[in-house]
Amino acid sequence: MEEEIIKKYKKAGEITKKAVEFSKSFLKEGTKFLEMAEKVEAFIKKEGGDPAWPLNISINDIAAHYTPVDGDESVFKKGDLVKIDIGVHIDGYCADVAYCHEIGTNKWKDLIK
Repeated sequence: MEEEIIKKYKKAGEITKKAVEFSKSFLKEGTKFLEMAEKVEAFIKKEGGDPAWPLNISINDIAAHYTPVDGDESVFKKGDLVKIDIGVHIDGYCADVAYCHEIGTNKWKDLIK
C-alpha cells in the first residue's frame, strides 16, 4: 500500500514539473489568463493527472490564488509580476509548485530571485 502511495506522489510530481514547463510558454504579453488556465489544466489531464485546484494566476498586488473564470478577458501586460500556482493530484495525492515570472521586463528580478 505504501509503495502505491509513493508512486502516486511521484507521478503527480512528474506531471507538475512538466506542467510548469508547459505553462511558461504562455507567459507573454497578450496571452489571456483563461486561455492559459484551460490549456494547462488540459495538459495535466492529458498527462494522466487531475488539477488539484484551478490554475492560480495572480498578478502584481494580488498575492495569490486568483483564478480566471468563464468570460475573463484579462491578459498579461508588459511589466506584470505573475505568480503561477499549479497543483496536480493522482487519486488525491498532490504535488504543488508555485513560481514567479515577469512579463517583458526585469524590474522585479531581485524580488523573484
